[in-house]
Amino acid sequence: MTQTQLDQIREIGRWAHAGQVRDYTKLPYFDNHCIPVAGLAQDMIAEYEWAAHLDIFIVKAVCYLHDILEDTFISAETLRALLYDILDDLDDVQTIMEAVMLLTKPTEPFKLIDEYLAPIKENPLARLIKLSDNFHNSSDLKDQKRLDKYELIAYYLEN
Repeated sequence: MTQTQLDQIREIGRWAHAGQVRDYTKLPYFDNHCIPVAGLAQDMIAEYEWAAHLDIFIVKAVCYLHDILEDTFISAETLRALLYDILDDLDDVQTIMEAVMLLTKPTEPFKLIDEYLAPIKENPLARLIKLSDNFHNSSDLKDQKRLDKYELIAYYLEN
């Protein structure tokens, strides 16, 4: 993946999240969540031996897209088609889609550990992004119950 391709993927995320704001800060969602999550993920790669082999462009691409299926009008089929239009390497498309799909919470009730986090933990890319997302989400929270949940998620994914 090239920087130009990564920039195009970033713009898909920005476009899809246009008009959305962070719940607690009321700031624009993409620039105040997806971009910082990408920065955190880049910094965190060195902290985890299991993440050392990850391609930083792929990591950033997934960060830009990690909430797109959950929080926007974009479907998995549409996202896959957009990625096919941008990327030359079909393995990159598959890698990105797999991680984004894992990170997308089910619409029906689910068991946090068994059904959502366990598959994420098995995928180093999704695992790194979830840890980064989790850390960023907890950074501006005041609700102790939700903070406790984020601490549990971090503990599970780190160990």
